[in-house]
Amino acid sequence: MSRDYAEAGRWSEKAADQNYAEAQDALGSMYYAGQGLPQDFSQAFIWYRKAAEHGYARAEFDLATMYYNGIGTTRDYAEGRRWCIRAAMHADGETEHALKLLAMEVGMVTKLELFEFLTALPLGVWVLASFFVHRGNGLDWRQGSLLLLAIVFLAISGMSLYVVVHGGLGYCSYPVAFRIVKRVLIGTACLIIVTVVLPAKKPNAAPAQ
Repeated sequence: MSRDYAEAGRWSEKAADQNYAEAQDALGSMYYAGQGLPQDFSQAFIWYRKAAEHGYARAEFDLATMYYNGIGTTRDYAEGRRWCIRAAMHADGETEHALKLLAMEVGMVTKLELFEFLTALPLGVWVLASFFVHRGNGLDWRQGSLLLLAIVFLAISGMSLYVVVHGGLGYCSYPVAFRIVKRVLIGTACLIIVTVVLPAKKPNAAPAQ
């Protein structure tokens, strides 16, 4: 017998309307792939959500994937993480494997952020302490730049700590804006180091004979 996706879609709709989670997930997959039904990511999201709310692990993982990728709904890493965790609680082989990959990714990101926190915090405290110990003048552009450098280091350490506490950048609110702000801070720190700190460290040239 040849495959008839249209007929499969019709029967899946009937079963899904009776609140069968497996049928709801299958219907979501048909809408997602455009098999037997017109491709409609919004409808796929709706049916995945209905199946997921019944505790169906595969649908929970499918829903998490749509949240992570922003398909059929607004991208929301926090919701994606929540549904992925729920999928793990009802895990089958596929969701269990996906969660292991997710844990590896989070672990790598968290270690990097922890390194940045442990590096930026003491640098920020040291530069800030040096500024006040030497009674720096914030109105002087060089000393003001050093004060700004201290603030930037402390801001970077604070953002890194936020990521570590939340278990990965992907689960923070507004991750794109978070990355942009952090890159601007790191770029500002590098600019101050290259234009202010390093030139001040160079020894004066020996006077001509």
